[in-house]
Amino acid sequence: MKTFFLFFVSLLLTATRVAGQSNYVFTNIGTADDASTSITVSGDSVITTGSYTNINGVSCSNAGLYLNGVWSDYGIPPTVPNTGVFGYERIGNHEFQFGNFPDYIKERTDQDLNWDPINLSIDSTCWMIKKINDSLAFVSGDFTHANGLTVNHACIYNIYTGAVLQLPRANGGYGLPDRALSFNERNNDYVVTFNGHQLMNCVWLINKTTFALDSTTITGAEYAIQAATTDGEDIYVQDLQYVYKHTITGWTSVLKTEYCTQIAVRNNKFYACGAILNVDDSIPVQNFFIWDLTADTLINGGNSSLPMLQAMNVVNDSLIYLAGPEIYKVTLGSGTGITPVSKPDFVVFPNPCTTHLTISNSTATYGIYNVSGQMVQSVTSNVIDMTQYDNGIYFLRDLKTGKTVKIIKE
Repeated sequence: MKTFFLFFVSLLLTATRVAGQSNYVFTNIGTADDASTSITVSGDSVITTGSYTNINGVSCSNAGLYLNGVWSDYGIPPTVPNTGVFGYERIGNHEFQFGNFPDYIKERTDQDLNWDPINLSIDSTCWMIKKINDSLAFVSGDFTHANGLTVNHACIYNIYTGAVLQLPRANGGYGLPDRALSFNERNNDYVVTFNGHQLMNCVWLINKTTFALDSTTITGAEYAIQAATTDGEDIYVQDLQYVYKHTITGWTSVLKTEYCTQIAVRNNKFYACGAILNVDDSIPVQNFFIWDLTADTLINGGNSSLPMLQAMNVVNDSLIYLAGPEIYKVTLGSGTGITPVSKPDFVVFPNPCTTHLTISNSTATYGIYNVSGQMVQSVTSNVIDMTQYDNGIYFLRDLKTGKTVKIIKE
């Protein structure tokens, strides 16, 4: 009987996911007048990009530099309304910014600090530049041609010679079905996911030697991939519902979560940011969490003041940067216990809704956000007209407390 009891307790502990004990401190280091969409750490410098004009009141033209506790302008002044910088990358002594501004990509070097167009002619927006080595870069976006060659949303670019290398598909043609959403390096290949609904449950692999493209289908995935990462061997992806892991034996689901804009795996810890309110339908978090993949437990669930987040940079286990309308530095504290995330003190109904949404038990000011983290409306009324919105997922946030609930428009 004693043996059976111990076995039963062991089963309960294995099946029940409980909170871990690492305490992180969240420090707001900047507030922008629009969302930051990327964050890069280079030595002591932190660089964010987006569509904002200032951070903490300091003029920043779509890109800001945080160094020694001070923000300064690091961007390219927009010449066309509604343009922005989608990201930043440093390769050797070259720096790149890219987006939907004229020329789509700008470059400068340590010797020439002017942001100038590069010798890569593309015909539409650039969404991604990722370093392959000190001379080659993976480039992706809405473009179909680069320097006159058909590339279909992705190519390899030599930053010194200007040469463009096409990415041949195994089944014919070149490039990706749509712009790349993520780019990660593994032992023998590069792992790429893309933003689109064609072959939405596929991950693409670029051979490191031949740069040929092949794909693997994610078993069980029902939605378009939102984020992906690799720990150097295994692949992890998230599809609005589950996190899937790919090993040599195939695909398996390892965790249930919500909309992640970025994920990372370091030392068997899974990091995620986005518009995330719970893990496994029962553990409340606030737009960020760290999960212990070995112990299958929550290490940290964010902070009640965190807004919806667009980007994350995991420097190491003790230092993380988060970016959205606010920019946070996250450090490992000396105490223990998870950061408490309380449930909202207001109720919304009906949810899902079709025409109107009612908020009870509160008289606060709220923001309605889309899944990209953009506030689409500020409301003070307890009844919200939802007919103006397309069907989909939105988030209602108390602008004073930061508490958030997910709403569905049908």
